[in-house]
Amino acid sequence: EKSKRVLKSIEDGTDERKKERLLQDYQKMRDCPTIRFCFFLISLPIRRARITYQHPDAEIREFVNRNLAIIRRNLTEHILAGLEFGFAPFEKRFQVIDSRVFYKEFLPLRPWHVKVLTDGVSFKGMRLFKQPIYHGEGGSFVEIPPRKSFIYTHQFRFMDFRGESLYRSARIPWLLWKEVVRLHAHTMQDHALPPLEARAPDAVLTINYDDRVEQITARELMIRVAEAIRSRSSYLLPPDEDYGIEAKQTARQWDYEKDYDLCERMIAQALLTPRDLFKEGGGSYAKAYVQSHWFAGIVDAIVEEIISFVFSFAIVPIVRYNFAKYQDPAIH
Repeated sequence: EKSKRVLKSIEDGTDERKKERLLQDYQKMRDCPTIRFCFFLISLPIRRARITYQHPDAEIREFVNRNLAIIRRNLTEHILAGLEFGFAPFEKRFQVIDSRVFYKEFLPLRPWHVKVLTDGVSFKGMRLFKQPIYHGEGGSFVEIPPRKSFIYTHQFRFMDFRGESLYRSARIPWLLWKEVVRLHAHTMQDHALPPLEARAPDAVLTINYDDRVEQITARELMIRVAEAIRSRSSYLLPPDEDYGIEAKQTARQWDYEKDYDLCERMIAQALLTPRDLFKEGGGSYAKAYVQSHWFAGIVDAIVEEIISFVFSFAIVPIVRYNFAKYQDPAIH
């Protein structure tokens, strides 16, 4: 009982709030070109996979494979959200065919709208909110019971059904990449729209309009002219005898290419993707072969993880529900 209370306190603590807030970052991280490409490399074999079920009983084998055919499209595509957000929630929907209960579909749910219900020891269902949970848990929601819930959890540990996102270790290099992009954009603006340097004497001018006369200092007039010219910024020098406006080019003092290269390398490592698989230029064939081999092993491990969840929480329940010889009183 004490262990249960400790686990429950952890679930209700700051770690849960932190994971919910991170969901917003994971959404934004999908817009990073390097992260998107690395994820494509990892997910491609999973998208192409076709899960089939083998069983000595031909009736059960055919029944399960019919169910897999029904849910395959939604499941294969949307289960990848579990890698991005740590978990991929679905609502099971059923139909009756030939006096047996089949899956009608696995309705994919957005992880950032779902709160997983657990007491730290067992799964208690899900709560689907109308608004993203990282904005708080206010507003309307729908509760989905355990028997109608399916969750694929990436790196399922300590009964935490929210798992851990594949993006988590790439978050810091992604934040660095964002800052490099921001600073690079400022540098590009400085060169495309250089600041203007204006000069004007300390004098008062009279300007005659059709309906009025305005007195203005030469320096105020020059500021107006400088601001009317398309530029990122402008400034006025101390009083001068002459009038003038000059664009001041700034020197390139930073090599952003090296920064992008560093961020790309860090992101690729965090996402367990060999950078040699997609970087430009030549390289060692032996090195590429070794990296491709262990990369394939990583993808195989992820596929096995997904299959394990599908078997345990999608195939086993529907078989036990439909075939009396596999009934288990503990399964509801």
